[in-house]
Amino acid sequence: MLSAVLFSLDPGLAALVRSIADQSIEFALERLVDSEPTGFEIARTLGTCNPDAVLLEVADLERDLVYAQAIHVADPKMPIIVITAIDMREVLAAHPECGVYDVLKWPFSVVEVEDILQRVVRESSPAHHPNLLAFLPGKAGSGASTTVMNTAGMLARQLRKKVLVMESDLHSGLFATILDARPRSSIRHALNHAKIMDVTDWDRCLVRASGVDYLVTDTSIKEPVPGWSDYYQLLRFVLPRYDFVMVDLPEVVNSATAEVVRTAHAVYLVTTPELPSLSLARQRCQELARWGVEDGRLFAILNRWQKDGLSSLDVEKILQHPVAATIRNDYKMAQRVISEARVPEADNEFGFAYMDFACALAGEENPIKPKVQRFSLFRVS
Repeated sequence: MLSAVLFSLDPGLAALVRSIADQSIEFALERLVDSEPTGFEIARTLGTCNPDAVLLEVADLERDLVYAQAIHVADPKMPIIVITAIDMREVLAAHPECGVYDVLKWPFSVVEVEDILQRVVRESSPAHHPNLLAFLPGKAGSGASTTVMNTAGMLARQLRKKVLVMESDLHSGLFATILDARPRSSIRHALNHAKIMDVTDWDRCLVRASGVDYLVTDTSIKEPVPGWSDYYQLLRFVLPRYDFVMVDLPEVVNSATAEVVRTAHAVYLVTTPELPSLSLARQRCQELARWGVEDGRLFAILNRWQKDGLSSLDVEKILQHPVAATIRNDYKMAQRVISEARVPEADNEFGFAYMDFACALAGEENPIKPKVQRFSLFRVS
């Protein structure tokens, strides 16, 4: 849920915004400032509340633009939404020093407030986070979760990176089963409490294995259903704390998880070389494009590859996207890694491919020399 601070001297407007906030499941009114604030009071309010946006009533243009400028000085990244009875966009456009993102003309509805808050918060946040990576299967069962687990383990164990894996399949996630662990809290709790999360609460949500922090699903819990703002707040909390945040998504992106693929540095679509899987993977590519994933951020990972099957180049032609890694089909090794919940060794083709991919993600040279002929093709943005 997003939070906002309202600066308004009008009791009627304040009551309207409070009523709308009470009806909304997308934002909360953190504080009302209903007196003429000083610059110090503005800075203290923003620092204490840490809102996602500011709602500022503009009734007296000369007076209220001074407040807008003081808010912008106190926090230049804070999106400001002006509330007014008339359309003042042209006037406000002439005052860029005030940091106004948009205008909300009243009266207005709950949906209108939610929409404008969502828009300005997204506009004010980074377009892409360099340490956020999204993974999803072209077809269920393509091995996206094991790809995430093995790559994360290589990054943490071999390259000494601080890695978080977020399991975003809230209905069928299996990391808790694979890792034989039951966290005291699940990813649903983290999503619902990200805005007010502290270190102790965060630690209760984590499962740790092979040097990796996991935020896993408790499939017995079905509520609350997260929205886009929950993912926004959770990413805002975790991204500064880790070298890599890897999100394991189900095959279909929804309006909530779209926040992950929209802001990820790269999105990896895991597919196997069979035609049914590739056909669905091609469909996933089209869906991701509609969610705002540009060509330069979308890559394929070819899993369970066999020498007598389609090559990486064949897959690239079918999907019209580059293959970032090719993982040999080694069923026994894959099952052993899953059953033992451990990272594969890099002294065989299966493990070496993951090590090479992890090094490519980290921008480092692979320190391990292959004992076999290298077969993988890597292109990482």
